[in-house]
Amino acid sequence: MKKFLSIPALLGTFLLAGMLAAPAQANPETLPSSQHLFALDSADHVGMVWKLDTATGAAVKVGTSNGAPNTDFTGSAVDAAGYDPVSKKNYFIVEDQNSHQALFSVNLIDGISTFVALISNTQDMFFSLAVDNSGHAWVFGHDSQGGEALVNLDLTSGAVSNQNAVSLVLGDFWFKSLACDSKNSAMYLFKTDKSTGNTIASTINMLDGSLTQKQEFASFPSVPSTLPQGNPTGDFFAGPVVFDDNGIAWLLLVNRGTGVSGGSSTAITTWNPATQTLTPHANTYDPSGATYSWQAHEFYVGALLLSRSESDATATKPSGGKPVAALKVGKKLQTKTLAKKLGFKLTKKSKITVTIAKASKRYCKIVKANLVGVKKGVCTVNAKVTTGKSKSSKSGVVTITK
Repeated sequence: MKKFLSIPALLGTFLLAGMLAAPAQANPETLPSSQHLFALDSADHVGMVWKLDTATGAAVKVGTSNGAPNTDFTGSAVDAAGYDPVSKKNYFIVEDQNSHQALFSVNLIDGISTFVALISNTQDMFFSLAVDNSGHAWVFGHDSQGGEALVNLDLTSGAVSNQNAVSLVLGDFWFKSLACDSKNSAMYLFKTDKSTGNTIASTINMLDGSLTQKQEFASFPSVPSTLPQGNPTGDFFAGPVVFDDNGIAWLLLVNRGTGVSGGSSTAITTWNPATQTLTPHANTYDPSGATYSWQAHEFYVGALLLSRSESDATATKPSGGKPVAALKVGKKLQTKTLAKKLGFKLTKKSKITVTIAKASKRYCKIVKANLVGVKKGVCTVNAKVTTGKSKSSKSGVVTITK
């Protein structure tokens, strides 16, 4: 189903940056050879992974997954994403229609997402996520006095804590976003000033919360007419931001005015903090050559991620099959229902046998034709279905949550 959102509804998904200005580079920045740029869809297929060609703007779907798996939590938008250099996993935050949020991990090799936990905090909504070099995940929240602050998000339990909050004085702003430059161990804040409409990029002192302004963007550069879809005109704002291993920020420059092909467009853009240069690279488009329109939600990007050689080598794909369900501790799931989730077509004569992998027996068990959650973790199951003379088996992963 297509969704149409107003600009206020985009608060957490995109950082409204006003108009940014800097001369175009003769030699555009390029990604390190071991890295690739990925986008997470935030429209009809929440969490679907797309690999972006930074030179041409082409977007290619990764794997066969159509987004975050169906669980007790059904998401409607991707709010933020980040990479944990300690666990070497990529994470993203999903929001449902009732403004509840959940944490997922995602494998950039096959596009499979895995439910991690519901986010426990109910006071705040988290529209930006950044993980520092020590593996501490930070989101915007409030300190113990109720002031604006960076607070910790536990990437295992989804718990939010302001025990080590970094208090901030942000002033009057419209939008704000976090991004971590792992090369220089720097946490960046991008915020749009409410009085000027300009975007200010600053580093955050994580000890006292003080901000050091690096650059204020007053207007975007024109997207070169040599880009594949021509030269879009009109109003632009900066979408999600991620730093590569060379300390270069990659962001999506979104044109929400008069775009190419009669609609809005999105340009892959880099910002070099050292030279203070902002450079558009290419408009994003699908393999058929048609420009994606974020207004029509053909390709509505909620977050950016970069592959790392470490995270690719230790891919977060669960062993034992595809994710099929999430089950709370103490709850049960009928083996018949589990078989259907694995893709079996059952008849009244079908006989179902479900076994649990040895390594998963501390997390789940079979009790009277039901799978029961025992302990938080990953439960790998194998279902064998016999219908007449036909026999087949399939494996899958059930995430056990608290």
